[in-house]
Amino acid sequence: MELAFVVFLLLPNLSTIKIPRLKERSFTSPPQKINSQKSQGYFAKARELVTFYKNGLKQLWENQKVARQLKAKRDENLSSLTRHEFQLACIRTADSDRSKLIPFALVLITIPELLPLLVIMAPFLVPSTCVTPEQLEKRRHKLYEKQQTIHNEILGSSNVANLAEEDFQNLQRMIQLQRTVEGHKVSLKNFNSHLLKYFCKFMDLRTWGTRKMLQKRLEKHLDYIFEDDLMIQKEDVTKLTIDELLKASQERGIRCINISKSQMRHALDYWISLHLNEDPEISDFLLMFSRIFLLDAKYFAMENDSLSSGKKKKEIVAEI
Repeated sequence: MELAFVVFLLLPNLSTIKIPRLKERSFTSPPQKINSQKSQGYFAKARELVTFYKNGLKQLWENQKVARQLKAKRDENLSSLTRHEFQLACIRTADSDRSKLIPFALVLITIPELLPLLVIMAPFLVPSTCVTPEQLEKRRHKLYEKQQTIHNEILGSSNVANLAEEDFQNLQRMIQLQRTVEGHKVSLKNFNSHLLKYFCKFMDLRTWGTRKMLQKRLEKHLDYIFEDDLMIQKEDVTKLTIDELLKASQERGIRCINISKSQMRHALDYWISLHLNEDPEISDFLLMFSRIFLLDAKYFAMENDSLSSGKKKKEIVAEI
């Protein structure tokens, strides 16, 4: 089956917005009092955010110390680390946060009033310890909207007419698909920058840079995910807390908005069964492509003694 995967990113045209002129009016004392109360509320909220960001930077500094110790332990033997150490002690996150520390701290010291705007306009510049739960939730909603757009555009493309959602439905079908594409040199290094940007956007990664930078960004991210998948399989996906489950799902392009905890666990379990399959290995391209096709799929477990995916002998199947 000859496969061609070319996707074009369509950008909507921007239109100018006419702002009507506001009529002048006089204010009496009661509205001024209300406005004063509102202003006090805004300032109180701003002070709370600044305090939160300061504490977040302090936590980030402590995380850097812990990460250095754990990196030495990791270099000696990766298996000696627990997933709690690997994730919550910020081995990966510390690397990402280190580059954000100086610019974020400068903004906090010089013009702290701009921090809320920075969080909205440039969330990739905000250290993980300085993101509130509300901001995380908004990010996930925005991510799902982007993923939904990519899902609709790719499924509607004539270039994937030979593929159906059912082709990604279970491990056996994915193995068949992998063997089909092996002779077509379908890999990240052969994709143009447009498709690589699509994958980066879907996996919640930055989309700026050259084609080579985008490829390296995806490869580095998937290398980290592979290590994390090994640890989750070792410790059992059912032991993840809801926050850990949300973070793991978001990092793998798994839907994490308006979905039950059990469905997220099944989706993560399915991803791990694909990623850690050895004969044959499922390519990075097919792993991410499966997430695009199965964005809104439902998952359920089936007993299968012939499948060895973790301690429990079960197969996760995606229902379209």
